[in-house]
Amino acid sequence: VEGDAPPQARRFESQGEQWWLGIRPYVLDKRQQLWITILVPNAELLEALTKQRNVILLATGAALIAALLYALMLARAYSRPLEALAQQSRKIRDLDFSASAPVQANLREIHDLAEAHDQSMKAVESFSRYVPMGVVRDLVDAGEVAQIGGRTMELSVLFTDIEGFTRISEGMTPEALTAHMAEYFEFMIEALRESGATVDKMVGDAIVAFWGAPRPFEDHVQRAVQGVLACQRLLAEHNPAWVERDLPPLPTRFGLASGPVVVGNIGSPSRLAYTALGDTMNFASRLEALNKEYGTYLLADASVQSRCATSHAWRRLDRTVVIGKTEPLWIYELLGEAASTPSAVVEAARAYEAAWDRYADRDFDGAIRDLDALRAAGEPDSAVVRLRRLAVAYQDAPPPPDWDGTTRMAHK
Repeated sequence: VEGDAPPQARRFESQGEQWWLGIRPYVLDKRQQLWITILVPNAELLEALTKQRNVILLATGAALIAALLYALMLARAYSRPLEALAQQSRKIRDLDFSASAPVQANLREIHDLAEAHDQSMKAVESFSRYVPMGVVRDLVDAGEVAQIGGRTMELSVLFTDIEGFTRISEGMTPEALTAHMAEYFEFMIEALRESGATVDKMVGDAIVAFWGAPRPFEDHVQRAVQGVLACQRLLAEHNPAWVERDLPPLPTRFGLASGPVVVGNIGSPSRLAYTALGDTMNFASRLEALNKEYGTYLLADASVQSRCATSHAWRRLDRTVVIGKTEPLWIYELLGEAASTPSAVVEAARAYEAAWDRYADRDFDGAIRDLDALRAAGEPDSAVVRLRRLAVAYQDAPPPPDWDGTTRMAHK
């Protein structure tokens, strides 16, 4: 080695083999020092380094695999409940409240989020039961908050009422009455919704519904008539079954009218109701009440009858002026679908109409003869009895000269 400060390491070749030489001084005292020389074959040195490198690579690879597995497990732990929450969010968006599996999450943050999400879904479901589903869907689809406002639309409007409900309620405990009415409302409301109705509200035992809003239907009158007939069919099935269970039947009167109304969000900024206002609403309510006067169960106005004149069977019942109106209006009794209404029922309806025309023409004797024939030929009919009673009364005390057969109601 040359010089006083030999290099720390040097590579050289000897007999065709590479070597590494390392020299270090070691001072013994002021006058003496020891030179320490290390000579290592290049192959042995690289072998150690290679082994060390391989160990490092294996350790690094194992660490990376472990980290990847942990990341996958962590991602799975997050993704599964998040996917379930996303699915529930889509169900809320679609107002689909069908049962779904609870979200399982071991992570506290996701568990808290799942609980809050579940409470939100229950809140929206509860909200949807207090307002018409169509209105809720429109608000969700539009991403808007309900605002005060309305617009004029032509709708078909229905009012219902249970005959003798006060007597029925007095004869039952509150718990039994509530359960009985829940069963009644369930199938009635479902039948109306299936026909496209918006169920506006329930007032005691009454149901208020309309067709044509918030989503307009060109055939809203036909839908309304079909919905009411579906309710009557269900009542015909349930009432005998209730009697067999020692429960009172719930005979229901229907009033159906069609015409312009103002429909929309009515109320104050803090409390709104999606409902309809106008004469058509009032007249539908009056028609429902008129059933009691004529002994009928389904009355409609001329607008409904004219648009379903061929598809359904009707009886022109009377021309009347209801409370709050000045002009007389025709009222009709809906007998059923034209194809399924017995011919005898239709013939009896035409005979009644002919008797009413004689009555309005002051031919009280002829009207009484026709009405007596109807009474003898068929089942008791309260409308026939009523018209005959009026004809007999006018035989004894003729009406004034301007009388045209119109009935003027003195009460609702």
